[in-house]
Amino acid sequence: MGLKAVFLDFDDTLCATSEHDVPALEAATAAAAAALSERGGLAAGPVDRARLLADFRAMFSSTPWDPSPNPMEVGAWRGALWARALALQATPPEDERAAAAVAAAGEAAQAAFDGHRLAHLVFAPGAREAVAHARARGLSLVMITNGHHRVQRDKLAAVRAHELFPDPRSIIVGGEEVLRGGEEKPSRGIFLKACGVAGCAPHEAAHVGDSLATDVQVRRSGKRVPHVTRVSHRSPLRSRVESDFSRIEARASVALDASPLTRPPRRFLRNALRASRRRGASARRFARRCG
Repeated sequence: MGLKAVFLDFDDTLCATSEHDVPALEAATAAAAAALSERGGLAAGPVDRARLLADFRAMFSSTPWDPSPNPMEVGAWRGALWARALALQATPPEDERAAAAVAAAGEAAQAAFDGHRLAHLVFAPGAREAVAHARARGLSLVMITNGHHRVQRDKLAAVRAHELFPDPRSIIVGGEEVLRGGEEKPSRGIFLKACGVAGCAPHEAAHVGDSLATDVQVRRSGKRVPHVTRVSHRSPLRSRVESDFSRIEARASVALDASPLTRPPRRFLRNALRASRRRGASARRFARRCG
């Protein structure tokens, strides 16, 4: 059987999200410091922006969105996390004015982060060409992205993902699957849904992504999903990357009349791998949690 479909991750695969997050986080800490300064600052003096970012990341990593049964809107929740991180730097006076200043600074931080990132977010260099090339070779493409449904949809709108994936069914957002009672990657169900969209059997598809846990080790209840090819061009294990990349090229050659995936997708995948190594694992982990 040849390759009929390719499933693609979004964050740090089609889009270098973690690269865009770095300046967006800088904008967030700057906005928080400026907002707090306008309202009189903290009792301990100017905001330590490096500490603010570290404290925010620690809180965010454990609870990126409100886990309660009636969750707060995701932007408001993250603004509240910024405020909590600010409050750790000093104990503000016990009055409503001080509490309001910290809350407003937290809201300003999240607004700055969202505004900066969405204004600058684009597909990775070569992504459009790789998608066009694959389609020209007769492959069906489906994007599968984990993350909060609202956050992911905002990012997809920012990069105009509908231009690359005009069929709405061909973009599957993990957070929306959760709302429907399903699961995100690496659940077997979300990949089988993608197979249904692509009109292929699981063994006729390959998945490309950056996360060892959700894109490569596709598992459910501790058991590997049969017949789903797991490919990652961003694995920290370089030898595994090279063997996986060779495998997808070999399988594609069978499907495409012995014509290998040539320069557009190869250049895109290899450039993405180099960029991934430059960013480092911690930045990528935070970006995936950040959504």
